[in-house]
Amino acid sequence: GSSPLAIPGVAELVDEVPFSPDLWVLPCASGGTLAGLIAGKRDPEQILAIAVLKGGSFIGDEVRRLHPAAADTPGWRIALDHHDGGYAKFTPALWQWVQAFSAETGLPLEPIYSGKAMWGLFRELAAGRIPRGSKIVFIHTGGMQGLAGLREQGRL
Repeated sequence: GSSPLAIPGVAELVDEVPFSPDLWVLPCASGGTLAGLIAGKRDPEQILAIAVLKGGSFIGDEVRRLHPAAADTPGWRIALDHHDGGYAKFTPALWQWVQAFSAETGLPLEPIYSGKAMWGLFRELAAGRIPRGSKIVFIHTGGMQGLAGLREQGRL
């Protein structure tokens, strides 16, 4: 969960990657992982957080509450237009995209969190908002256990 105590742990993630990416990309709901990544990122690394919930404009404030130095740290933004209807909501088009992506790459995704963020990343790329040739690290934060629940509910 999002807590100031989580910030140093997430910040350590940066040192686990053996190179300095141009861009970190991650799904975002409560802002904790984003705040920790901001705390650990190196200049000139950029961060793109994909909000997975509708009305996520509050997330920036929450990030600054969790990690006050984020207010003065450049190089991060939250994309608010890839939520596909809101948290725990998704369209058949997103689900089809997630399934095709997983089949092609072997990377398992779900349509609620990490899958929505990967979809958002590809939409950002297609829109030209990410420079061609960028070295990107995508943080897959899980959510796979939710697939069973979606199937049980008859939503998949």
